[in-house]
Amino acid sequence: MKKKVLLLTASLFLLTGCTNVYNITINDNTISEEIISVIPDTDIIPRTQQEIADGIEADDQITPFIKENQNPFIDNDKIKYKKTVSKSGNNTIVRLSYDYDIDSFKHSRVYNECFEKSVVKRENGYLRLGFVGEFYCLRGDSITINIKTNRKVLNDTADDVENNVYKWTINDSNQDKVNIQMILDDKVDTGSSNGYTLILVVVLIIFIGIELYFIFHKKERKKKWF
Repeated sequence: MKKKVLLLTASLFLLTGCTNVYNITINDNTISEEIISVIPDTDIIPRTQQEIADGIEADDQITPFIKENQNPFIDNDKIKYKKTVSKSGNNTIVRLSYDYDIDSFKHSRVYNECFEKSVVKRENGYLRLGFVGEFYCLRGDSITINIKTNRKVLNDTADDVENNVYKWTINDSNQDKVNIQMILDDKVDTGSSNGYTLILVVVLIIFIGIELYFIFHKKERKKKWF
């Protein structure tokens, strides 16, 4: 059974006062993950000048989260998230991102440590994505989970859908019974096939036009000889 207190993953979704958003984008053969934490300055415990001079580390989880690199995988400490830290007003915004292939996403830290049951599975021409049961990583009032895809979605349990973005909100009232599920066509609907068809038709028309021109021009030249 997964531990409810997971220190490493807790550092990805921060504590009370922070706003957390977890974004997944399902692309052609990859799953892009983005974690956004908006941290009020009041949540960051400052060190005194003496503590800094003495080399005393900050006694909280937020400061290391801002300053240190985090690992996206449970079984590879060498790979790190792409990380950006910026300021907006009285908040510090931390963004973590990583692009997995669909199979390696099963080794991601959030996939394995934040949900009671997780599944990413390809079968019979479908891609199934699911996170169900208890959510172990609620650190604050709520977390928003957005899943975006250009694939055809055949079934979903989203709280809200807008512009191919499927949205769920996890809070105290539902963290024990999370139900995030999607069944997608395992093909990408980009409209490219229609584009290729149009290009082919245009090329054929040009080719036929050139052939007709030379045939007509050849006949005209023959007429001049008689």
